[in-house]
Amino acid sequence: MIDRQSLAWQVGIRLAIIMLALTAIGLGWLVWHTSVIEAAHGPSNLVHAVIQEFFLDLAWGVPVFIALIILIGAWALRRALLPLRQASAAALAIGPDALHQRIPTARLPSEIRPLAEAANDAFDRVEKAYRAQQRFVANAAHELRTPIAVARAAVERLPESAEQRAVLADMVRLSHLASQLLELARLERPLPPSARLDAVPHLQEIACELAASSLNARDVRVALEAPNSVFVRADAERLIAIIRNLVENAVHHEPRGGEILIRLTSDGLMTVDDRGPGIPAGDEKRIFERFERGSWTKTSGSGLGLAIVKEACATIGATIRVENRASGGARFSVEFPLA
Repeated sequence: MIDRQSLAWQVGIRLAIIMLALTAIGLGWLVWHTSVIEAAHGPSNLVHAVIQEFFLDLAWGVPVFIALIILIGAWALRRALLPLRQASAAALAIGPDALHQRIPTARLPSEIRPLAEAANDAFDRVEKAYRAQQRFVANAAHELRTPIAVARAAVERLPESAEQRAVLADMVRLSHLASQLLELARLERPLPPSARLDAVPHLQEIACELAASSLNARDVRVALEAPNSVFVRADAERLIAIIRNLVENAVHHEPRGGEILIRLTSDGLMTVDDRGPGIPAGDEKRIFERFERGSWTKTSGSGLGLAIVKEACATIGATIRVENRASGGARFSVEFPLA
C-alpha cells in the first residue's frame, strides 16, 4: 500500500509533475519552431517527416524515461532515509526500562544530526532526573520505615479505644505504603539474570500467609488450585511481588466472609478471582497506573499494588490482563514465561 504522506511519494509526484511540464514545454517549443520554419520557408514535407519520425520513434520513450527517473529517485531517497528510520526505531525503544539507549547519529545526514544530538541530550537529562527520583523514593521509603515502626509500636501500647484503633489502622496503611514504595524502587533496578523457578511453593507460602492474616481481619478465605510444580523463567523477587500484590488486591476487594480463588496451570497461567465490585468498562488499563485508586472501590489501599505487578511482569516477560467475571467480581490473569 502506497503511503501518500511519505517523503518518497511526495518527491516522486513533484518529479513527475516537473518532468511532464518539461516535456510539454519541449513539445510546445517543437511545434512552435516548426510553425516558424513553415511561415518563413513555406510548408515542407521534410519538416513534417522529421516531426512524424520523432513522435513515432522517440516520443513514446518519454513516459518510460519519466517513470524510470521517478523509480530511481524514489529508491535513492528511501536508501538515503534508512538512517532516519533506524533512528526513529531507536527512539521508540527508549523507555523506563531502557533509559540508557540513545539515538545513533553516525549515519544521519548532517542536516538531521543536530536534532538527534539535541534529543539525546534531552534523554540524558531525563535519565538523570529519573534516577534521582528513584533514589529519592527508595531513600525516603527506607528512612520512613523505622519512625513508622516506632510510632506504630507506641500506638499499640495505648489503651484500646475507637481513636486508638483508627490511628493504628492509619499506621498500618502508612507502613504498607512505605513497604510498597521500597518494593517498587527495587523493581526498577537493573534486572538480575532470570532463573528457573518453581512458582508453586511461592504461591502456597503467600496464599497461606495472606489467608491467615485476612481471616483475623475480614474472614476472607483463600483457595488454591495448582499442580505439584510449575517452572517459570523469572527472578524470585519479582515473582513474589506479582503473586503477593495480586492476592492482596483480591483480599482487599473480596466481601467479608467471602473466598478468593487462585489457580495456576501447568502452562504458566495464574488467575486470581474475587467477588468484589469488578472493574468498570474503560478502566482496565488505568488501574495499573501508580497511585490509581478506582472511585468505585471503598478499600483504603495505596494504589501501588497493581502498578508493582505491572512493573514486575514487564521486566520478566510476563503478561497481565484483567476482566470481569460473569458471576461477579474481577479476574486477574498472569501468563508467566515457562522455563
